[in-house]
Amino acid sequence: LYLARGITEPIGRLAEATREVAEGNWEAEVPEAGGDEMGTLVRGFRSMTAQPKAGHDALDERARYTENILRHVDAGVVSVDVDGLVATVNPAAVSLLGLSDVDPSGRDVVSLLGEAGYDSVIALLDDVRSGTLPSGSSRNVDREEEGRTLLVTATELRRRSGEKAGSVLF
Repeated sequence: LYLARGITEPIGRLAEATREVAEGNWEAEVPEAGGDEMGTLVRGFRSMTAQPKAGHDALDERARYTENILRHVDAGVVSVDVDGLVATVNPAAVSLLGLSDVDPSGRDVVSLLGEAGYDSVIALLDDVRSGTLPSGSSRNVDREEEGRTLLVTATELRRRSGEKAGSVLF
């Protein structure tokens, strides 16, 4: 029983730590288990989780950096997922598009822009998504009632595999 407990308890702690890492807790700790095979396994686990944690931390920091830039840039930026739903909208886009009365996140971009009177932006986005116009195409959008003209650019987002990942309007 003593020998069995000496093996099963460390394996149980290791299994629990593995579950925590799988759930996103990169700080999961497994106590050192000596210099035997169990200790080798624990050291391997620590080494294995240190690399993804560093990568996860770097990605998290990069995301915060990008969000901070988007929050403070004067250009309006709207990202749309592959299903046509608004993924992100920065404050400048909310102001420029007059969307302050609605929460645009998760909304269908076509209905959102249609309600705001941006039919020409919808047409630009549709043309870029269908391939009629190349990614990065721009269009001037006259807002006579506001006395201004917006230059809107639609860009396709693609994954490394080449698969469509959505679109960005700016």
